Amino acid sequence: MPLFAQDKASTLDDKQRICITAFMDPEMDIPVAAQNILLDRMSKAILKNGLGSSDGERFIMTANVNELGSETTATAPVMHVVELEVSFFIGDGIDGTLFSQGSITVKGADDTKDKAYLSAIKKIKVNDPTFKRMIAIAKDNIVNYYNTKCNFIISEAQHLSNNQQYDDAIFELTRVPDICEECYARSMAEAAKVYQKKIDEEGDILLSQARSEWTKGQNRAAAEKAGAYLVQINPQSKAYAEATVLFNQMENRIKESDQQAWEYQMQKQQNAANAEQARIEAAKEVAVAEAKSKKRHYSLISIHKWWGKKK
Repeated sequence: MPLFAQDKASTLDDKQRICITAFMDPEMDIPVAAQNILLDRMSKAILKNGLGSSDGERFIMTANVNELGSETTATAPVMHVVELEVSFFIGDGIDGTLFSQGSITVKGADDTKDKAYLSAIKKIKVNDPTFKRMIAIAKDNIVNYYNTKCNFIISEAQHLSNNQQYDDAIFELTRVPDICEECYARSMAEAAKVYQKKIDEEGDILLSQARSEWTKGQNRAAAEKAGAYLVQINPQSKAYAEATVLFNQMENRIKESDQQAWEYQMQKQQNAANAEQARIEAAKEVAVAEAKSKKRHYSLISIHKWWGKKK
């Protein structure tokens, strides 16, 4: 059973877990190859310990490397030996809240200092107890973060929605993990409202464009142009009913004028009983698309302050 539980945790969908982005400070002065190894180790440690590792999250795991010692041997050939303290931090990369930290000391040796750094970094193991401890602490603190800031998260999303930044609002709301049951339920309900507002506005615009095209000619050519807008209207949009009426009018007019069938088809209206769940799922899809299209801008000033913190 413990093995089953561990395997299940490692295969959970990212939407069901707290998600963290592995992030490397672009100003870090260590070899690029060593940076890539560090990034890989952090991503794998996040996944191994039951959290989701994906881009675009506000919560990050990052690292800082301090050189504790460096020397060259008197042997032939000369070897470079370095001792490094690699400190790891998990926190909010946007507002700078630090959730947990830990450090691992490693040594490496090779014929150049860069290679010695790489040798040392490679000795960091994803199953190191340091990762397990700090991720467990961070998870508890992140859950507490959502539970205490739920009102703020929803308020910020409403502000974004009022400014017609619907995708951003949905993105923030759907990042709440379902482990935070109350906040998750509230956020999903709000995400459904924002998504409804989004498709209603889009539906009104598309319907207006369709009417404009149809009135220009009221023939097959005009219907083709208008239909291209109508078929984009979401069945859950408030504009859908009027769009269907216009669609039927155009279809009947085309049949009367040239006795040929019109190939356009409107999207089918979903069962009302499933509408709410459909809105939530659609909102999540919007969030995924938003995550892929945007790049988070983390506060390096806040992150650099972590280097001197203890938590």
